[in-house]
Amino acid sequence: SRLQEYLQANNQSIPEYEIVAIQGQDHAQVFRVACHAQSFQTIAEGTSKKRAEQNAAQLMLEKLL
Repeated sequence: SRLQEYLQANNQSIPEYEIVAIQGQDHAQVFRVACHAQSFQTIAEGTSKKRAEQNAAQLMLEKLL
C-alpha cells in the first residue's frame, strides 16, 4: 500500500492493524479497524476487513503527509 511504501521510504516500521469492532449480521457486517503507525492511530470502517484496513491506511497516510 502507499502507506507502507511511505513508511519504508522514511525508515519507519510497517503499520499494524487491529479489529476494534464488528457490527451487523453475518451477511451485512461492518468492520471497524485501527491502524497504528509511528505514534499515531486512525480508525475507519468498511464492509470487509480489507476495506476497513484500506480506509484506515488512507486516513493514516493523510495524517502523516
